[in-house]
Amino acid sequence: QGLTYFKVCSLSPVVFTFNDASQPTVNANYEIIWGDGPSVPYNSPIAPAGVTHTYNVGNYIMQYIVLGTNGCADTTRYGVFVGSAPNGGIGTENPDLYKCTGATFSFPFLPSTFSNSIGTNYYISVDDGSAPVTYTQATLPPAFIHTFNTSSCGAGGGNNYFTVSILITNPCNIAGIPGTIGGIKISQTPVANFTVSRDTLCVNQSVTLTDNSSNQYVTENGSCSPGKSIWSVTPGVAGVDWNVVSGSLGNDNGDPLPSGWTAGSTTLQVQFLTPGSYALHLKTGGSDSCGIA
Repeated sequence: QGLTYFKVCSLSPVVFTFNDASQPTVNANYEIIWGDGPSVPYNSPIAPAGVTHTYNVGNYIMQYIVLGTNGCADTTRYGVFVGSAPNGGIGTENPDLYKCTGATFSFPFLPSTFSNSIGTNYYISVDDGSAPVTYTQATLPPAFIHTFNTSSCGAGGGNNYFTVSILITNPCNIAGIPGTIGGIKISQTPVANFTVSRDTLCVNQSVTLTDNSSNQYVTENGSCSPGKSIWSVTPGVAGVDWNVVSGSLGNDNGDPLPSGWTAGSTTLQVQFLTPGSYALHLKTGGSDSCGIA
């Protein structure tokens, strides 16, 4: 919180002793608001010297208000922490870290995490471009829940996986306890998309189709591969009503899974030989486990 902290790393109540360090040294009044509830504030024209106050285990904000002889007041806020250095971390309920975009993972906090002192903070980040998340001890949920909406291809320094990172801190361990869960491989759930150079033409003219689908996937060994797309033209017969001028349509070979397909070309040029209305279709897929579009 950017505060100067008075801390004692203990799980028992602690007596703190406070002494004035104000400048100038002579002022009209001194007030300490302890910040721990109903405790009576220190309020006196005499600067605190050896003033004591007992704090129970917890995290508090103390205010020191000094009124100058010129009538101006200055307030400084301090943190007061009584507790232990943090423990804990996160685990995963997902034995399979190989999923598709849109998959939601649960990362439960370890049991020891819930015994940490008030004043402990949890900073969680995922290297998928999502915003970091911060919890306090009071707001800590049973688990960190995260949905992966992008492919991990290119992430992890070229290792093609995402990593969930956590840092647990409190005033007794400012550097914090780090932890990570890596190796999360996310393949793109396929999205079919293509552009067509024009939609109206004359007999014997051709049209160019460009595949812009999202279908990249991460293999089991961690490498990234492009998916496969297959073109089709209906109705009519190839060579009679229409003809592929350049590129190839591809073929699913009767296999419902993309791994068994023969990929079509990214760019396809089709010439139409017979007047009529035709529909152009594109089927695409990547990882067998992520479906087709």
